Amino acid sequence: MTSNAAVLFTVMAAAFCVGVAVFFRISARRSLRSAGVRWLILTTFVLALGVMSGPLGLPANGVIFTGLILPIWAVGGLLGLIIAAIRPGKPKQ
Repeated sequence: MTSNAAVLFTVMAAAFCVGVAVFFRISARRSLRSAGVRWLILTTFVLALGVMSGPLGLPANGVIFTGLILPIWAVGGLLGLIIAAIRPGKPKQ
């Protein structure tokens, strides 16, 4: 049997990696500014959802997801944007 902590850390690592991949891919297809604005809007929504999860009375799994997993996804997205900004390649317009 795996412990709950191992499963939680695995999900956190997966969310981080998905965030990196999603926003790196968005910035590869669009301009870096457009990808940054998308990240800012989604991160604002994620953080607002995480703050409101307690007062809304969500179950424990929902609070963990909105308060821990989604912000880690957003931090991974920020890393994806940073990697896209410093990678060599064609300049974005």
